[in-house]
Amino acid sequence: MTDVTAPVIAASPLAVRFDAATSLALELDFDGPQPRHFGAPCASSAPYRSGGFNGEVARGASCNCRSITLIPHCNGTHTEGVGHLTLTGTPLHRHVPQEPLPAVLLSVAVTSAEHSDEDSHPPPQPGDELITRAALRSAWPATLP
Repeated sequence: MTDVTAPVIAASPLAVRFDAATSLALELDFDGPQPRHFGAPCASSAPYRSGGFNGEVARGASCNCRSITLIPHCNGTHTEGVGHLTLTGTPLHRHVPQEPLPAVLLSVAVTSAEHSDEDSHPPPQPGDELITRAALRSAWPATLP
């Protein structure tokens, strides 16, 4: 979304308010707890150093310059895309329209894989949690807006 001051776009029967957007992302705090998956290491950020340049204003540098290491599919929140699942890694923007699309947001609790009769591929490891089919079905609205 590039312009949050855009007018309301009416598309019967829905209306979209671009001035009332809500981010669903979790902040990626390099110095605190982070969402991460598949046993990946935490994302990290450190001052860039080269020769006499130290990349930190607090240590006398002319600007802050950070080197960031992260695994986008494992660190933080992200949008799933076709590139995660194909041999070619095609970017999502090549497959979906550019205009806003209707969506349903479901909030569900995870279930311990050990206490679920559902499984996953690859099979769950000890301590894994699943978003189960049962949880998704239970959260799905009887009628869509």
